[in-house]
Amino acid sequence: VRSFHHAIIQSARIVSQSLGFAGSARQSATVDMLNFEKLSWNELLETGGVRKHDVFTPAESHSGINAHTNESLTEVYTALLTPASIGRNLISRGLHKGFVAQQSSDDLLLFIASRGTFSIVGTTVFDTGVFDRIYITQGDRKYILQRQTDLYRYVPFLIADGAPALDEMGILRVPVESGIDVFSPWELVVSTPVASGTTAPTSRSQQAFTYELPERFILPASTATPLQEHTPIEAAWLAQSTNLIILTTALGMLTLLLCMMQPLALRPALYRLTRTGFLLFALIWLGWIAGAQLSVINPVVWLQAAVTGNGATLFLQDPLLVVLTVYVFISFLFWGRGIFCGWLCPFGARQELLAQLARYLKMPQLKLSHSLQRKLWPIKYLVLATLVVSALHSPATLSTAAEVEPFKTAISLKFDRAWPFVLYALILLSAGLFIERAFCRFLCPLGAIMAIGGKLRLRRPLIRRTECGSPCQLCAHRCPVQAILPTGEINMDECFYCLDCQVIYHDQHTCPPLINRQRRSIKILTKPVC
Repeated sequence: VRSFHHAIIQSARIVSQSLGFAGSARQSATVDMLNFEKLSWNELLETGGVRKHDVFTPAESHSGINAHTNESLTEVYTALLTPASIGRNLISRGLHKGFVAQQSSDDLLLFIASRGTFSIVGTTVFDTGVFDRIYITQGDRKYILQRQTDLYRYVPFLIADGAPALDEMGILRVPVESGIDVFSPWELVVSTPVASGTTAPTSRSQQAFTYELPERFILPASTATPLQEHTPIEAAWLAQSTNLIILTTALGMLTLLLCMMQPLALRPALYRLTRTGFLLFALIWLGWIAGAQLSVINPVVWLQAAVTGNGATLFLQDPLLVVLTVYVFISFLFWGRGIFCGWLCPFGARQELLAQLARYLKMPQLKLSHSLQRKLWPIKYLVLATLVVSALHSPATLSTAAEVEPFKTAISLKFDRAWPFVLYALILLSAGLFIERAFCRFLCPLGAIMAIGGKLRLRRPLIRRTECGSPCQLCAHRCPVQAILPTGEINMDECFYCLDCQVIYHDQHTCPPLINRQRRSIKILTKPVC
């Protein structure tokens, strides 16, 4: 919620400045909360972003000191934290985002710190909630500083390069509603006790220190960038430009990998390392970071929108899914269903990685009979049909029915949901520990759509021998998703393109037909010559 709020506030500032609204009484300028320049502690002092003040106590309060001299007790530093180049250079990112960036650009966000023998905080503030030793004046107005939750934050440390060790640090907020003007000079007044000899203090001395925000940290209205007129679709694609580069690069690498299938199959260790690495990419970046988990809702809603005439607009508003969908559709022509389900689905990647872990831990793996599988495979098509019917009923019904997919829980929201959804996702993932990709094989409605799309395949990319299926059943036995029929034929509607069968096909030490051919050739070579 805080991240959303911060994004909304920052977006509002960008739009308002682009349109020329300063958001304050001074319409000609605004505090520059957007542009950031890396500045060290000394540079902040030189620019005037941070001001140093010396607090003195009259000499007569100290016995044995010349009455014509003053003694410096404490160094006091003040700064306005609202400008990005001041606040983000001084305090931690979390404190800046959580407190400073949430406030109005016209609020006075005073950073105050001290080093010395005199405490500017005092002790009564912990009882009264009011700082009795410091206050702010501007013109003829006096602003009392308070320790309320929305008006004060403790600063534990500074992040500016070269910052000194300070004794007391805090952020004090004076809301714009109080009448403060951050563009006009204001004064910090420090009240120090005055003592005679060693007796108790009899009066207080007040010292005022002026602070004025340097022009360097003010954004004049004349420098406001005009708002570029982008359509929502253009804006969406521009916002995702970096992610689009990453995704297209990854898809290009995957295509190259698939085209080099035979050389990779000849190097099993390299191939398995490459596949595991890509599955991790699909889960972590594609699913968790970029949020490009394609769901059955996407094609169903796109189809629904196409009927109403808004299909293209709705489709193009999510750039990552557009690129992913186009690539998957093209992959249907060459490889069938398996490219998306086996390589690009974040939830599918999660299931396979867990299955690898289960095998490493020597957990029992259940192999279903072919007859039972033939009865279970159609279930996903029934689930898909149910979702299509629910979409015709109402969007709310579709949204509820689509929860059959655990993608939102396990990928998009990372299990941050109500316990029934989490329990359901965990049950499906747990089943995958014993029956690899159980959800993908028997329940996934998106997998059903992919299997239907895979019917467009123009060739059979996975090579087989005449001995496959009769008599050899090794590939069928080792296929992790049991997509190889007893006849030796690969059911491409159920194949996830793991390429394990291709690794076996090229392995002269594993593939029985290859081993038998080697044995026959050795016998021929060693046959005595008459």
